[in-house]
Amino acid sequence: MSVTLATQPGEVVLRDTDVDGQVVLPEPAPLYRMTGTTTIARIDLPGAALRTTRRMDELAVRTFGETTAAVYRVMRSSFGTRQRLFEEDLCYFLQRTAESKELRPPARWVALYIYGAVFGWGVRILPPVRALASGIGLTAVALGLMAPPSVVPDGDPGSALTLAGALWLNVGTGLPSRLSSASWSAVAVALTSLGLLLLTVIVGITIRRLVR
Repeated sequence: MSVTLATQPGEVVLRDTDVDGQVVLPEPAPLYRMTGTTTIARIDLPGAALRTTRRMDELAVRTFGETTAAVYRVMRSSFGTRQRLFEEDLCYFLQRTAESKELRPPARWVALYIYGAVFGWGVRILPPVRALASGIGLTAVALGLMAPPSVVPDGDPGSALTLAGALWLNVGTGLPSRLSSASWSAVAVALTSLGLLLLTVIVGITIRRLVR
């Protein structure tokens, strides 16, 4: 164990330290910096709910001076101990995002823009809902511009949106007979597969929240 108390005023540096208990944050709280293989079981937490990424980042910077995967891991454990499940999930999301930024391309891009931005790392429901809504909206625009008038009369937005929703959500009987070509069928299968995948993630996250 190596603890440095006076690197700067109000700063405590924990170097290669295992803290099994709880780190209590007095007022004014010092800045804890973790270096080497330092691990902290849990920290004292504010009573107010931290429901946004911005507020969680502020707590991380105020307590540890940085927003790293190790910091979010400590905070996640602390929130989990107190059964503050929303904040625990948010810390997990931020932890995995921070870990992804340390990867090399293309693994970094896959982790950040697919696992994180689309699937929300399996804990945040907004990313897959946003991805599904965006997919339906973009498909509706494409159908309005490209589909023949017999399918989307005069580029009618309502008809295009209805057909796009049916494709992504696997609702109805599939493509109209006038769009039965091989290329349109391939597009329909791809969109339906993506839609079912996103719906599965959304339902999974919802059930996970209900049973915890």
